[in-house]
Amino acid sequence: MPALEEQPALRVLLAFDSFKGSMTATEACRASATLLAERFGERVEVTSKPLADGGEGSLELLQAQDQVAAVTVQAVDAIGRPRSVEYLLDDTRRIAYIEVAEVVGLPAVSNVELRSLAASSYGAGLVVADALNRGAERLMIFLGGSATSDGGSGILEALGARLLDASGQSLGRGGGALVDLAEVDATRLLPSALAAEWVFVADVKAPLLGPTGAAQRYSPQKGAGPDQVAHLERALDHASALLERRTGRNLRARAGGGAAGGMQLFPAAFCSVEVVAGGLLLAAETGASSALENVDVVFTGEGRFDAQSLDGKVVGTLLEMAQLLPNRPPIVVIAGDTRAAAHLRSSGRLEGIAGVFGIAESAAELSELQADAAGLLARHVAELVSVMLLTGSRRSGGASGTAARIG
Repeated sequence: MPALEEQPALRVLLAFDSFKGSMTATEACRASATLLAERFGERVEVTSKPLADGGEGSLELLQAQDQVAAVTVQAVDAIGRPRSVEYLLDDTRRIAYIEVAEVVGLPAVSNVELRSLAASSYGAGLVVADALNRGAERLMIFLGGSATSDGGSGILEALGARLLDASGQSLGRGGGALVDLAEVDATRLLPSALAAEWVFVADVKAPLLGPTGAAQRYSPQKGAGPDQVAHLERALDHASALLERRTGRNLRARAGGGAAGGMQLFPAAFCSVEVVAGGLLLAAETGASSALENVDVVFTGEGRFDAQSLDGKVVGTLLEMAQLLPNRPPIVVIAGDTRAAAHLRSSGRLEGIAGVFGIAESAAELSELQADAAGLLARHVAELVSVMLLTGSRRSGGASGTAARIG
């Protein structure tokens, strides 16, 4: 093996998601890059590409683009309380970037009891209306982290539609009310909403209905007990069937249709809607997808690593992209909670992942780990890089061989 100083620089890609409650994706990458530079200097070539999956943190990454500007607007949270929120607007390309978590997300209602049946996407619709009034023609709506399960019915209401029961009365807001939906009066929908191109950026591939859908898998995270889960499933099933009969559109078959409580459902019945994978879109927007082609190892991770991490989240997106490359770089995951890793490995789900590591160095309280999350993460990355340098565990000059397994 050549002396350390004779080896070509180890090419490292840092592509972390946020560690919710501890650090942003940018902070995670910055801390690791700083320590690698201090410890290894020119022996390591670092590329930092903080990532998100279409949920919280997406706007932070896009805001680095020069052509976008932050716009502040008055809206309401998922239970109707007024709040001031921001979205991004690209005046040149007439694109608005709206993060659902910023408007009707779980963080905004964390100080009250969650109301799974009544939570509404109406506030997100107010933001959409503002963007359309400012000339936006393309709406990029990032779906992760919502507190709602209303199929996006609130969005449509905010844009002028009326949701009516069998007696012609307006429904209450929230997914629970949709069991009584008899008609949607769309005659007063904003013409600009009908003309706009809607792109819902999903952080999961979940369908609208069923065991992995909006109600059964995700509404318990939003405060729904078993009875509320069943109620929301019936409501979304009823509403989607009614909309399909009215419009002739197939609304229930979209991959990602269950993201954010099925938020694409009602807009898709009347507008031009596309659902795209958030991880892939943001990887392309930030340049992470091209950076992946020219590195020896990828470090990624998030607060909790589990089966969902492989289903449209950042880790799964990187794995999916890497598997398409002729010179596939190994992917190393470092996360706050890795308890699911053993099961995932035994079931064969971790093929292509070189190792999964917990962020904790020893037993500690959650508050302690959160306080030093960036330092813990950076030290783990540096130790693993040190092992790779010492053992020559890398792809050789970009050749097709893969790095030795780590961990």
